[in-house]
Amino acid sequence: MSQPPAFQCYAKDLLADTEHLTNEEFGAYWRLVCQAWIQDGLVSDERDLIRLSRAGTPGRFRQLWHRLEVFFSTEHRTDGKLSQKRLEQTRQTQRLWREKSSKGGTAAALAKAQARDHQEATTLEPPLVPSDAPNVNSPVSSLQSPDSRPDPDPPLLPSVGAPPQGGQANGSGKKPRTARTRKVKHRLPDEWAPSDGTVAEAKGFGFSDAELEAITDEFCTHWWGDGGVKADWDMTWLNRVIALKHGGRKR
Repeated sequence: MSQPPAFQCYAKDLLADTEHLTNEEFGAYWRLVCQAWIQDGLVSDERDLIRLSRAGTPGRFRQLWHRLEVFFSTEHRTDGKLSQKRLEQTRQTQRLWREKSSKGGTAAALAKAQARDHQEATTLEPPLVPSDAPNVNSPVSSLQSPDSRPDPDPPLLPSVGAPPQGGQANGSGKKPRTARTRKVKHRLPDEWAPSDGTVAEAKGFGFSDAELEAITDEFCTHWWGDGGVKADWDMTWLNRVIALKHGGRKR
């Protein structure tokens, strides 16, 4: 699968993390980050890294790499390539978002087709009248004497001990309360993405798929770093979408 052409950059975090670097070191660092995104990781080969960072000579690259090596590792990948931790989190968030969007589109189309089939299958037809049914408009039926008409069914007597209609056996007239299921607060999971239903609701506020993907990326990065706990992350994400719709900053 081809790599997405863009990723979110949080300027404040970027400058805070690289404040100690010189302009030359920062330039080499940012080139390597962008190449890690484009190439889906960096091969740990000195000649290749020299070319990508524009360091010039092996000696100069080693001086730069001594300062930049701390930003890159193979810890967050299974293929042995170098990458930057936050970059891989962004890549994972985007991948989950694309998968959810694809599954959501397929599920929505299937649900629409099933609803259409169900509607066609349950279309009501006018009831057929049996040929031997009495004709209520016939003058003969109106001439029957009261004694010759069948007696109506006798009313059913309530069973002994049965509760009155509309009430309960305890005689209070109130329905018993059902116990609420309390959600346990927890941290945002590493591979979290909003549910299809929540995404569909968010689209109702006028956001495009690309905008919601960027909001999700920003949301996950914030809460992964914050470490806060919530009982319902879907609702927290939707509240963030609503806040952005109205120009707010609340997460």
